[in-house]
Amino acid sequence: MGVLRSRTLQLVLLLLCLALSLRRVEGMEQACAVLLTPARYVAVLAQPFVWLRGRAVQAEDSATLVQGSQRVRAALAAAVLPLEPELRAGRTFVACEVVARVERAPDRLLVRAADDLAVRVGDPVVLQNHYVGRVSGQHGAEWEIELVTARDHRVGAIARHEDEIARLVVGGLRRELSRERGTGAPAVVLAAHAPSDRRVRAGEVRVQETPDASGAAGRTRANGYKLGELEVLVEGAAVLHGVRTQVDWEHGLHHVAVLVDAAPAQRGMVSAREPLDAQRWAALMSLSAGNVWSHRETLKVVDHPQRPLRTGAAVVNGLQLCGRVLAQSAGMADVALLGDPAFEVEAVAQLDGTSEVAALGRVRGLGRVNDTDVSLELSALGMQRLQDLVQRAPRAQVVLWSAGSERGVPAGLRLGLLQPARSTSDPVVGGAARTVHVRSSVVDVRRLSVWLESNEEAP
Repeated sequence: MGVLRSRTLQLVLLLLCLALSLRRVEGMEQACAVLLTPARYVAVLAQPFVWLRGRAVQAEDSATLVQGSQRVRAALAAAVLPLEPELRAGRTFVACEVVARVERAPDRLLVRAADDLAVRVGDPVVLQNHYVGRVSGQHGAEWEIELVTARDHRVGAIARHEDEIARLVVGGLRRELSRERGTGAPAVVLAAHAPSDRRVRAGEVRVQETPDASGAAGRTRANGYKLGELEVLVEGAAVLHGVRTQVDWEHGLHHVAVLVDAAPAQRGMVSAREPLDAQRWAALMSLSAGNVWSHRETLKVVDHPQRPLRTGAAVVNGLQLCGRVLAQSAGMADVALLGDPAFEVEAVAQLDGTSEVAALGRVRGLGRVNDTDVSLELSALGMQRLQDLVQRAPRAQVVLWSAGSERGVPAGLRLGLLQPARSTSDPVVGGAARTVHVRSSVVDVRRLSVWLESNEEAP
């Protein structure tokens, strides 16, 4: 009878634990955090020894990996330069790495400039042959850029179609003309205001500014840069003019260039955030595996005692990107590793050993294929760009790197080496996504570091 009661009690306790695991109970997480507090303090006491060990993490990276990171960051910075020689002549460029979009203001970017001394408010901002906006302010070590898509942005322009010419003002969005054209994403059409000749209904539109009232010619540096193609929509008696752009506004703005007046005094065309800077990394203490479900790949780590970890911060082993911080709670943090479904990052692909790169947009973890490979999801546009890059050199190896353009993840962190893999449609997103396999280094949880935001950066 005693044995039967014992087994019944064990069964009741098992069912109770099962119910608690399936249903959120208020206060349970906090109670568990309190129970684990002694372990957390032991880990914190050992943290100085971890930091001493962590300082050697960057030095242990292979020379090949460091050179690859430097090459891809230089390629991203140089890729902002115009392809048309006449758009380079007589102009001085300062490369800027995009670090974030302004919260609740998607038409404004925050960037880190390679040379802060040369940049001024009002300077034009370009990407290759395209005008994208204007410097609108400074926040500490970061510059704010207002994109031409912003509602109140205005720039003088000229439209040419054969022998026809029309002067106009461009800025903001013409949503009536923003329709899909087989690319899998809505087109971005800028609003065209006050055309001098409404009979001109087609043609290439380029910037054509004049000096302002004070005589300053800063805005004229962007003259000749492309805005897009003129389009017209007739709605009854109304004739709406728009300019269809060719810029990937959502995922293509990793780096931009500012057209400045003075010659750069510092580094010129290099990446602004330096992943090789040991001061920007702190060693992490890993406590245990995180989520226990088989399709998840997470870690539980100790939060940094002086500088709390930022959600989204990169977690690396040397220059190998291993994951990103998910959330913090009670002195601990969860890290989504590369194969976890919660892992996402802006990425670029590079032909190994070259300066040829392709922006892939946002990639997402789909799970680990085996001990060395993970599966990543790309958008249809990202997959097309990757295939175009591979076709240029079918026998060359392709490496995926972080592209920057978001808080906590500088450009030049290695995701892994592209592996031959099948392309599959994902019915969840209507076949718009594709998957690739990437070979990444096995995570050594004893030697992890996390990116620390500089105190000068905007929150």
